[in-house]
Amino acid sequence: NCGHHEPIFASGGGELMAKTRKLPLLAHVPLAAPIRAGGDSGQPVALSDGELGEPFRKLAAIVRRGAVRG
Repeated sequence: NCGHHEPIFASGGGELMAKTRKLPLLAHVPLAAPIRAGGDSGQPVALSDGELGEPFRKLAAIVRRGAVRG
């Protein structure tokens, strides 16, 4: 099903861990072959205009703003 998101692992673990540790959840990054292929080829999907790069761009913006404090 194109465009359909189906978790292959249990879902909600990141949210639960963030909540338990009182930390923000920074991103949801999908498991997708183009992400791996882009990394292997030296052309990260985060640099593309495509949908798969969006979580990486959002994460980078959060980190750049310094919204994450340790």
